[in-house]
Amino acid sequence: MKAKQLVIIIAALVISTLGKAFAEDWIIYPGSQVGWVTINKTTIKDVVKKFGNLDGRSKDGSTILYRNRFGLDFIYDPKTLKVISVMITKDGSGGIKYRTDTQLFVGAPMASVWKVYNKPAMMNKKAGYDIYTYFDKDRFLTFVGKGGNVVMIWTGMKSVYDAKFEEFKESLQ
Repeated sequence: MKAKQLVIIIAALVISTLGKAFAEDWIIYPGSQVGWVTINKTTIKDVVKKFGNLDGRSKDGSTILYRNRFGLDFIYDPKTLKVISVMITKDGSGGIKYRTDTQLFVGAPMASVWKVYNKPAMMNKKAGYDIYTYFDKDRFLTFVGKGGNVVMIWTGMKSVYDAKFEEFKESLQ
């Protein structure tokens, strides 16, 4: 095999491997991870370093918003600065697709949530939104739907759900 052919084959393998790793970086593992962000481990400083300037911040300062550019909001613990919850509001950004480990995404039919996860532990309705929440020990996964489709996925520590759910529900319009 000629050196030039070998270089081309190696380059193709490297590009293929990098592409797969990059695509896998945005899998949503309910309650534990969204892409490279690990719940209760990754700091908000890590997020800001990676994403740069914020789109905004919540009134209480506990949530940083990258909703416009990336479709992501990060809630963090003000004492530890660790990310404790992530909201996904787009199906992807810049060629990256956000998908649960079961292939659900913003834009998927809400009926597919039932097929994958069965009946939710909590069901709520607010201003035309359907909210299905699933719990696993100290973690949660919430799907928000409107018009029969998922419009948001929210996951993280159950303590965040308990503390923020009513405020979250009231924000739906």
